[in-house]
Amino acid sequence: VCLLGNLDGASQILIGVWDKIIEGLPWGGFDYWQSSRMMPPDPPGFEVTEFPFFTFLFADLHPHLISIPFTLLLLAIMLAIVVSPINNRKQNILPLNELSAIVVMGIVLGSVRIINAWDFPTYFLLGCLALMLREVFAHGGIGIVVIGKWLLKTATFYIVSYVAFIPFYSSYENYYSSLQATTNKTQLDQALMIFGVFIFIIIAYFLINNKRIFGFSKIKTVSITIPRAIYIVSGAMALGYLVSGPAQNIIGSTGLLAMLLIGLLGYTTIARLLRFDHKDKYHIFNMLLVITALAIVFGVELVRIKGDIDRMNTVFKFYLQAWVLLGLGCSYLFWQCLKGIKEKGKTKTNMAMFLASCFLIGCGLIYPVFATPARVGDRFIPTKLTLDGKAYMNKSTYMDAKGEIDLSFDFKAITWMNNNLTGIPVVLEANTPMYRWGSRISVYTGYPTILGWRWHQEQQRMDAHSEIQRRVSDINIIYETENVVEALELIKKYRVRYIYVGGLEKLYYSPKGLSKFALHMNGNIEKVYSNQEVDIYKVN
Repeated sequence: VCLLGNLDGASQILIGVWDKIIEGLPWGGFDYWQSSRMMPPDPPGFEVTEFPFFTFLFADLHPHLISIPFTLLLLAIMLAIVVSPINNRKQNILPLNELSAIVVMGIVLGSVRIINAWDFPTYFLLGCLALMLREVFAHGGIGIVVIGKWLLKTATFYIVSYVAFIPFYSSYENYYSSLQATTNKTQLDQALMIFGVFIFIIIAYFLINNKRIFGFSKIKTVSITIPRAIYIVSGAMALGYLVSGPAQNIIGSTGLLAMLLIGLLGYTTIARLLRFDHKDKYHIFNMLLVITALAIVFGVELVRIKGDIDRMNTVFKFYLQAWVLLGLGCSYLFWQCLKGIKEKGKTKTNMAMFLASCFLIGCGLIYPVFATPARVGDRFIPTKLTLDGKAYMNKSTYMDAKGEIDLSFDFKAITWMNNNLTGIPVVLEANTPMYRWGSRISVYTGYPTILGWRWHQEQQRMDAHSEIQRRVSDINIIYETENVVEALELIKKYRVRYIYVGGLEKLYYSPKGLSKFALHMNGNIEKVYSNQEVDIYKVN
């Protein structure tokens, strides 16, 4: 899940070797960023194609990064529910041990929802399927009792996930909660570059284990009559028409591949499920992970989140989910390939598929090897190895469009704030155009500010642009105005507890406006920290 990269890393190395040896060109370096943008050009779709290793390597502490360990924990709980021993003795509808597991699973799902709401539908669905599998294996089939107990457990699962976080939902705002038709399609070659390792492992699993999976694969001869020939030819022509015509336009090539694999995996899963063999629990659960991942890939070809920037975040967030599920599920299928070879022997087909799978896994591991030093070298200045994300600031200078900023003074002030301030105070700081040094105090302290990165706020709060603009204006007024009363009214409005005046504020706001904090607001604010470039005032 977390160590594999997509196949772009191998592609870059292959192109680099060709240019060096055949074309005589110098090595152009490794572009770690390119692998996260696999659907050029932007536009039309602006798709982000991150995968977990890139996410952790880039170290951008976004919700999709934070949620990964929680989703893995959630899947582990689901697996435990599915495979845990079944007590056939008569017992309560909802035994204490099952109730405890469902409560824990609900709490983790609730955590996932508030961390990264994009993950909630997928993992709630998987949780419901895990609970259904538990009931099916416990009762040996589906009936009214099974459905009734499943509905009770599913309702408990959801209620716990919600009730455990009621304080969050009491002030939660969701601006994007509906779907609309997608604007673009993922080309098949793009999908294979992104998910190619996993797709090949799935195909290898089918080819190596075909006789165990498909009963009809054991049939050696089939008598072909004229009616059968007509059916076969007609079916092939209909399928060809759909693939090349309407289906291609509606679903796209990637959607067709996902649909085909879903059908094959669904067939094997249902066949095993109908046997009600408890030994199949692990296999069926892993199949559900892979099928769900492919269903996500298929769904993205049809719809997007309404209000998204074309498909940017729809592809971004859902492809990450698919990657995690495919990473886990295909690890199991790869082991099944090894098991199949051990049972059937080392035939040419088996070994070819297995070695090709190993080769592609190796290609996927190229990205971590080459991207890590490229990313580590992409920084303000060289530093010693450290987990301190702000260490670079101590000896760096930021070149803003308005002038230079010595970051060492912000470093000292931020360190003081982290060591001395308590609670969750609102801190006033400059608001700048995107991709500049703005919001650095809220970023490095975690304290709230009047407005974060404006572009993100506009993306995430599409119906609140007037409020965002109002806050931009109010921040400017507080810093720029020479009217103390006006400034204090706005400070009180946003419950500002600390006012930060550093090198960035001095570049963006006038000296007359900034001077009021030191000269004309005694009694209302007091200076609590100062260095050569930074003053921090506490509001009384």
